[in-house]
Amino acid sequence: MTPLYIEPEAAEELEEAALRYEGAVPGLGRQFLAEMRQRVNDVLEAPLSFPVFGAADDVRCAHAVGRFPHLVVFLLVGEIAARTVHVLAFMHPRQRPAYFSHRRPG
Repeated sequence: MTPLYIEPEAAEELEEAALRYEGAVPGLGRQFLAEMRQRVNDVLEAPLSFPVFGAADDVRCAHAVGRFPHLVVFLLVGEIAARTVHVLAFMHPRQRPAYFSHRRPG
C-alpha cells in the first residue's frame, strides 16, 4: 500500500470536526472518523483514480461517499515507485478554496 503522511493541521481539522459531530449527536464523531479512515484507505489503494482539485494540477480530492460532506485533499509526493500520499486537508466543501495551500511540502 502507498505510504501516508497527514499534515498536522489536517489531523487537527479531522479531530475538530469529529468533536463537533460528537457534540451534536453522541456516536456521530466516531462514525465520521470511521468514514474518513475508509476514504483515506480508498485513496491509498488508488490515488490516481481521484480527480484533480482546484488550480494546482497535482492536488487531488476524494469526495465523501457517505453522509459526511468532508473532502480528503491530497497530493502525491516522490518518485513513481516510492510515492507518498500527502494529505493536506480534511475539508468541508464550504470552506474557502485553497486555504490549505501553505501546507504543501517544499
